[in-house]
Amino acid sequence: MAASLRALFALCFVASSCLSVESVTSCFDKSIKVKSIPDSHLYAKKQKPLVIGHHGNPSKFQENTVDGFKSLEDLKADGMELDTFLTKDGELVVIHYDNTLILTGERHNIWDITYEELKKLDIKSTLTYGTKQYNFGKTRKIPLLSEVIDAVKDKELKHKARLPTKPHRKRKRRPSRRKTRYR
Repeated sequence: MAASLRALFALCFVASSCLSVESVTSCFDKSIKVKSIPDSHLYAKKQKPLVIGHHGNPSKFQENTVDGFKSLEDLKADGMELDTFLTKDGELVVIHYDNTLILTGERHNIWDITYEELKKLDIKSTLTYGTKQYNFGKTRKIPLLSEVIDAVKDKELKHKARLPTKPHRKRKRRPSRRKTRYR
């Protein structure tokens, strides 16, 4: 109860400092008359925030899929963000992870396989993130960057892409530093 009263007081304080109020006797007073924010106030100049589809629309479609990026227009998103990796044959594919295990169930480093091999893999229709499981109804493919750009070229979306600057190096596994105790 005390926490909700503090939150209400904070809300009233913010509201009274941001809005032009004709008469304020109490936060709980029902007779408060509120005017619009004056043009000279800091909040009057504030632009609306940009809504960016991070990895597409991962609540409705598997992340970084063509369908996910196409659906951003229905959400009235301002832009999209995606990650890319180079395949062994130099194709730019749109995927967040450097390995296909999480999305497809098969372990392949993106830079170790060709796009033809990657096309044979399906992104699972059900994915688990933390303790929440998402069912997307069908499997989808890992797209090329050019496929995503073609799919959204007629939409007014801003693009933010993480492009590789150099080919990836194979990671060497380091031995575990954890000491094993024997009894």
